[in-house]
Amino acid sequence: MKEFSTTTAGTNTGTAAITHGLNSSKIIGVQALVEYSTGSFVPVAYTYSPELNFNYLITASDIIIVNNASTCAGTSICDKPVKVVVTYKE
Repeated sequence: MKEFSTTTAGTNTGTAAITHGLNSSKIIGVQALVEYSTGSFVPVAYTYSPELNFNYLITASDIIIVNNASTCAGTSICDKPVKVVVTYKE
Protein backbone atom coordinates (compact mmCIF):
# COMPACT_ATOMS: atom_id res chain seq x y z
CA MET A 1 0.00 0.00 0.00
CA LYS A 2 1.21 3.53 -0.80
CA GLU A 3 -0.18 6.83 0.41
CA PHE A 4 0.03 10.12 -1.49
CA SER A 5 -1.24 13.65 -1.03
CA THR A 6 -1.51 16.66 -3.27
CA THR A 7 -3.83 19.57 -4.03
CA THR A 8 -6.66 19.42 -6.55
CA ALA A 9 -6.61 21.70 -9.58
CA GLY A 10 -7.77 25.28 -9.14
CA THR A 11 -10.33 25.04 -11.93
CA ASN A 12 -13.61 23.14 -11.99
CA THR A 13 -12.50 20.87 -14.85
CA GLY A 14 -8.76 20.79 -14.12
CA THR A 15 -6.51 17.88 -13.27
CA ALA A 16 -3.72 17.16 -10.80
CA ALA A 17 -1.19 14.37 -11.38
CA ILE A 18 0.49 12.23 -8.73
CA THR A 19 3.44 10.13 -9.92
CA HIS A 20 2.84 6.70 -8.37
CA GLY A 21 6.16 5.00 -9.20
CA LEU A 22 4.48 1.60 -9.62
CA ASN A 23 3.86 -0.85 -12.42
CA SER A 24 0.28 0.21 -13.15
CA SER A 25 -0.72 -3.36 -14.00
CA LYS A 26 -0.10 -4.26 -10.35
CA ILE A 27 -2.46 -1.59 -8.97
CA ILE A 28 -5.58 -3.30 -7.63
CA GLY A 29 -7.33 -0.39 -5.94
CA VAL A 30 -7.31 3.36 -5.39
CA GLN A 31 -9.11 5.35 -2.70
CA ALA A 32 -9.20 9.14 -2.78
CA LEU A 33 -10.70 11.77 -0.47
CA VAL A 34 -10.80 15.53 -0.96
CA GLU A 35 -10.91 17.76 2.11
CA TYR A 36 -13.38 20.38 0.86
CA SER A 37 -13.64 22.07 4.27
CA THR A 38 -11.45 21.66 7.35
CA GLY A 39 -12.04 18.13 8.63
CA SER A 40 -14.75 17.37 6.02
CA PHE A 41 -14.04 14.97 3.15
CA VAL A 42 -15.82 13.71 0.01
CA PRO A 43 -15.08 10.48 -1.86
CA VAL A 44 -14.73 9.88 -5.59
CA ALA A 45 -17.91 10.38 -7.66
CA TYR A 46 -19.79 12.20 -4.89
CA THR A 47 -22.88 13.55 -6.67
CA TYR A 48 -25.06 14.99 -3.92
CA SER A 49 -23.45 18.42 -4.40
CA PRO A 50 -22.23 19.01 -7.97
CA GLU A 51 -19.48 21.41 -6.84
CA LEU A 52 -17.87 18.53 -4.86
CA ASN A 53 -17.62 15.96 -7.67
CA PHE A 54 -14.26 14.52 -8.77
CA ASN A 55 -12.84 11.31 -10.18
CA TYR A 56 -9.46 9.79 -11.01
CA LEU A 57 -7.73 7.78 -13.67
CA ILE A 58 -4.59 5.67 -13.64
CA THR A 59 -1.89 5.91 -16.31
CA ALA A 60 1.40 4.06 -16.61
CA SER A 61 3.09 6.72 -14.46
CA ASP A 62 0.42 8.78 -12.68
CA ILE A 63 -2.84 8.87 -10.80
CA ILE A 64 -4.69 11.83 -12.21
CA ILE A 65 -7.30 13.55 -10.05
CA VAL A 66 -9.97 15.04 -12.32
CA ASN A 67 -12.24 17.81 -11.07
CA ASN A 68 -15.82 17.38 -12.28
CA ALA A 69 -17.12 20.25 -10.17
CA SER A 70 -19.91 22.40 -11.55
CA THR A 71 -18.15 25.51 -10.23
CA CYS A 72 -15.24 26.64 -8.06
CA ALA A 73 -17.37 29.23 -6.27
CA GLY A 74 -18.30 28.73 -2.61
CA THR A 75 -17.70 25.30 -1.12
CA SER A 76 -16.01 23.27 -3.83
CA ILE A 77 -13.19 20.80 -4.39
CA CYS A 78 -11.05 23.29 -6.32
CA ASP A 79 -7.54 23.88 -4.94
CA LYS A 80 -8.16 21.59 -1.93
CA PRO A 81 -6.06 18.87 -0.27
CA VAL A 82 -6.56 15.34 -1.55
CA LYS A 83 -5.25 12.13 -0.03
CA VAL A 84 -4.89 8.95 -2.06
CA VAL A 85 -4.20 5.36 -1.01
CA VAL A 86 -3.08 2.86 -3.64
CA THR A 87 -3.27 -0.88 -3.03
CA TYR A 88 -1.03 -2.95 -5.28
CA LYS A 89 0.44 -6.42 -5.71
CA GLU A 90 4.13 -6.84 -4.91
